[in-house]
Amino acid sequence: MPPGEGKQYTKPSFLNKKKTDDYYLEVVSFIIFVMGFSFKTVKIKWPGIYKAFNKFNVNKVAKYDEKKLAKLLTNTDIIRNRKKVAAIITNAQRIKAISKEYGSVQKWINKTFKDFEKDPIRNDHPLDVGKKAFHGIGDMTVKWFFWSAGKKIE
Repeated sequence: MPPGEGKQYTKPSFLNKKKTDDYYLEVVSFIIFVMGFSFKTVKIKWPGIYKAFNKFNVNKVAKYDEKKLAKLLTNTDIIRNRKKVAAIITNAQRIKAISKEYGSVQKWINKTFKDFEKDPIRNDHPLDVGKKAFHGIGDMTVKWFFWSAGKKIE
């Protein structure tokens, strides 16, 4: 059966959620998948992805090891692209580190934008900061990520 045949579209679970670190892991993960696969495929697979990644619980996903990665890559309920699945695990680890340093991803985002607005010569552009912070993302992904936080990059 082709992907999505006989299945209903499911809205991503992060829509209308409180902006926690788990929310941001889910957002960046959704964006990573959409940037390589059709939106339709990602929406159809999203419930399985959400479940497989422990509802994007940062603390749980950050602990995934090679054994867990291998198991995920056999799960037919998700998109089994090794680079993208590994990027989600790496990004959970990075989100955990950001949260440890700044208190939360939201606080890091706010500081990133505030610092740049205050002194754009001495501080990196938020687009560059975002690309350095996460694995497997580019300009459009960073823009979408920050947009989900209520920030706009020109």
